[in-house]
Amino acid sequence: YLMNLSLGQTDVVITLLFVLFLIAYAGNKEILCGVLLALILQFKLSFLPILLYFLFTGRITLIVSTGIGFALFLFIPSYMIGFEKNLLLLKDWVDILGFSVPS
Repeated sequence: YLMNLSLGQTDVVITLLFVLFLIAYAGNKEILCGVLLALILQFKLSFLPILLYFLFTGRITLIVSTGIGFALFLFIPSYMIGFEKNLLLLKDWVDILGFSVPS
């Protein structure tokens, strides 16, 4: 398991987070759902279309908590590496994402 994480294979972590997300969703805990979804989106942005479902069903609290959680999770590394270095890494991340999206 730890070998998979060190190689960047995070499927087990994402599966665990998604199961926790589904449990929280079944319990109508929208803020917790949003935070868990934000954490999932930090690993894989392919879960982003789930927000469309929640937008259409009117789960605004879940969408807002996801957005706030996602923004906060982006800046947690600033504590260890500094704000400027974190911004540089986030810019590089956005550039890399630009290569993976067909134009």
